Amino acid sequence: MTEIVAYRRRTSVLEAEREYRVEPDALVIAESGTGGERRLPWSEVRRIRLSYAPTEFKLGRYILALAFGSGEKVQVDNMHWRGLGDFEDRSGSYRAFAAATAGRVAALAPAAKAEAGAPAWSWVIQILFLASAMTLLSFVVIGLGAFGGAFELVRMALVVAMLPAAAVWMVRARPRPLDLNALPESVLPPEPAA
Repeated sequence: MTEIVAYRRRTSVLEAEREYRVEPDALVIAESGTGGERRLPWSEVRRIRLSYAPTEFKLGRYILALAFGSGEKVQVDNMHWRGLGDFEDRSGSYRAFAAATAGRVAALAPAAKAEAGAPAWSWVIQILFLASAMTLLSFVVIGLGAFGGAFELVRMALVVAMLPAAAVWMVRARPRPLDLNALPESVLPPEPAA
């Protein structure tokens, strides 16, 4: 690899924009305005995770997380903070960055654990919480329906309407091994429309 791939993003109002560069021997992180850089050698990567990880304001969020032998962790997502509740989708440049990162880790840290999806413990806890919340909500809707008359079906339809979104998250975020040389589309944001 001779081409340097760069990706820029800002997490929040509290952080300056950062540039993440995939260089042949290291991930370089440069913070705007400070002139400082950190070099994290690819050979020190112990774990890499790519995942679909939506939040309330970032529904199309995908993350790349790296853990290094030094104990340092880096997490990068495809959303750039523009303002309060306003995020710019930078999926095009993020996809190139994620693919280049995976390639360097595969080449220089072949023993690194490569995973897709949420961490297993987190995924199980979130599934249990989701199932509990949906069950409780169903009981509340049915209970209110006994007193609300004709709107019971509408209320239950709202609960049922949430199920497809939950199912999409459950499938995309399920923990599984990851082949860094053939990244599945489920761990990358969709290609931007031309």
